[in-house]
Amino acid sequence: MPWQRFGGGFDLLVASTAPAFWLFMLATGASLLSLRRREPNTPRAFHMPFYPLTPLLFIASGLFMLGASVRYAGGLTAVGLLAVALGAPLSALSRSRAATTSARRADRQPGASPSSKEGGEPG
Repeated sequence: MPWQRFGGGFDLLVASTAPAFWLFMLATGASLLSLRRREPNTPRAFHMPFYPLTPLLFIASGLFMLGASVRYAGGLTAVGLLAVALGAPLSALSRSRAATTSARRADRQPGASPSSKEGGEPG
């Protein structure tokens, strides 16, 4: 079993989830570059010093840490990525339920008649 060499407990938890953690950190750095390239004129709340060098260094160090954590975790990498893979459909299900719930709440707004929702005159 791949987890026997970690002794259980906190070490096992860190080893199995570290690759997924670094994968999300890489996605964060890549999204920063992507959004700044796609929307260059959008006002920013924070000015990134030495942009684009800073996020590129972050991505490079994240790639190193991802590789190191995969080498350290070995087969446990699959456990952490399985948790991420299971989370994606659960997140989509949660979003669809939230959209359905907010649509139902909008239908129950006081003072809203069915004819006013369709664009007609209130009757």
